[in-house]
Amino acid sequence: MRAAAATERAEGLLRLVSGFAAAAAPGAPRRADTYLERFAVKADERTIFVAARDADWLEAARNYVRIHAGKTTYLVREKVGRLETQLDPARFARCHRGAIVNLERVKEVQPWFGGDYILLLADGTRLKLSRTHRRAFFDRLRAGP
Repeated sequence: MRAAAATERAEGLLRLVSGFAAAAAPGAPRRADTYLERFAVKADERTIFVAARDADWLEAARNYVRIHAGKTTYLVREKVGRLETQLDPARFARCHRGAIVNLERVKEVQPWFGGDYILLLADGTRLKLSRTHRRAFFDRLRAGP
């Protein structure tokens, strides 16, 4: 009886660990409830939480990311590429090597020079959509959040 219970427990742990390993694999699809829902921003000696849905766009700044949310900008110590993997792809898309945009904030897409585009956000911000990220961006924009 004890051996059967121990075997069952071990098999359950093995399934759990293999599930974590599969979810952590590069390129593996993530469950919707595992995406980053809020940013922890250190300010002085306190931590402020900013909801991901409130971010208009994110800007790379070396080993930091500037989170633009309304008229406020927050600074987080994280690389933009790593942060991109934690955000919901139905809600956020890379538009340039140094920027990620909240798709809900995109008001207009305007053609520009050499196959690039300009994204006009609801607050009037203009971001470049590079040729490199154009196809993935439009695929995500069509799918919608």
